[in-house]
Amino acid sequence: MTTPAPDQIEALHALYVRLTGFNLRLDMAREHTWFLWMRAGFTEADLHLVVYYLKDEIKNGRRNPGALKFSNLIANPDYFEEDLALARSAADRAARFHIQPTPPAPHKINPGQQDTKKISTIIAGLSQLKSILAGDTKKDQP
Repeated sequence: MTTPAPDQIEALHALYVRLTGFNLRLDMAREHTWFLWMRAGFTEADLHLVVYYLKDEIKNGRRNPGALKFSNLIANPDYFEEDLALARSAADRAARFHIQPTPPAPHKINPGQQDTKKISTIIAGLSQLKSILAGDTKKDQP
């Protein structure tokens, strides 16, 4: 694995600040933490996924806002790896259940042909509704 460049570390820290809203300075200790985090193989996409997952969990009351703290999220690569696994699992579940429904085929009516059964059912229902609205309490049900 290649050694993370300082500009990569600065970009990741800026992304973390933007995603979390935590305005933290990038000092030597945090640079070293980012270095170790990147050496563990984590990516910018992983950071995006985990932060959005944690924000959703926090919003729904399942996680504490402290989960987004730098010391919890980035400084503990084992915790990050666990959160990443949870985030990926949640994303996979969401993708499986987000199936686009197939639109129904348009109903084809042959010219000159009417569905008399449907029409008579509609007329009977309208007649029944009319008598109910008129105050007639007897119900003529087929």
